[in-house]
Amino acid sequence: MSRFSYHKHQRNFLHSGGLLLVFFSIILVFSCDKKEVLEPEEPHLPALTDPIPYESLGSGTIVFQRIGPYPGEYEGCYVIDVSSRETWSFDFGLADNFCVSPDGQKIAFTKYSGTHSAYDVYVINTDGTGLVRLDNLPGQDRYPTWSPNGNQIFFWVEGGGEPTLYVVKKISPTPENPEKIKTFSEHPPSGRFSVSSDGKIAYLSNMYWQGHTVTGLYVMDEHGSNAHLIVTKPDDRIFESPVFSKDGQTLYYLSVEQDSTFTYHGVDIMAVSIDGSN
Repeated sequence: MSRFSYHKHQRNFLHSGGLLLVFFSIILVFSCDKKEVLEPEEPHLPALTDPIPYESLGSGTIVFQRIGPYPGEYEGCYVIDVSSRETWSFDFGLADNFCVSPDGQKIAFTKYSGTHSAYDVYVINTDGTGLVRLDNLPGQDRYPTWSPNGNQIFFWVEGGGEPTLYVVKKISPTPENPEKIKTFSEHPPSGRFSVSSDGKIAYLSNMYWQGHTVTGLYVMDEHGSNAHLIVTKPDDRIFESPVFSKDGQTLYYLSVEQDSTFTYHGVDIMAVSIDGSN
């Protein structure tokens, strides 16, 4: 099973251009006002042997999580540099939700911190240097998402209360503390958010919550207000992976057909105007 994050040059996807790096020794991590030394996991990820259609992909970089055959013989972050036709991998231990910055220089992800905060958001350069911890909020951080200019990271936290959306408005050289955008008392998020070039925020809700049964694709403003449903989710499907178009006027997402055992039977790529039409 793999989860992908992709950027193509001169397109509104994700990009990186790193160097092959499998082993790295000691990484300095900055957590707000705290510095700590992180020991890397012993690399044990198999090399990619999949056929890759480089000619069709053009240029850019694909980043994805791969989980080995059941019961999980391995799990890690893989990188495909389409331009150089090189691949490499990172083993961060218990980590998830890899997402590449728009300029292709960094990867954001969540990692188990072994503290009261459980999973926190981390950022690393695509060449494997400069691992930075962005927060230590109580609970489990979910799905870091880059702003279109790559200067901010949005993520949400669950556990210990209602799900809450945060943003880190400055990432380097020293991360600022996360700012709260919205606490979800209804229609909690499912999966990754998406942020448009004019500040709109899109998210999906596949869960029934505190008696509320209307689920689907939502859009709100940059301050977390005026959230409104633009596509209602059918009962036999879940929605995944919303992405704004470059001009911010269209949203793309996946509509996944599943049965009562949560087995997938089909995936459609959908497009909708941000007002819910077309």
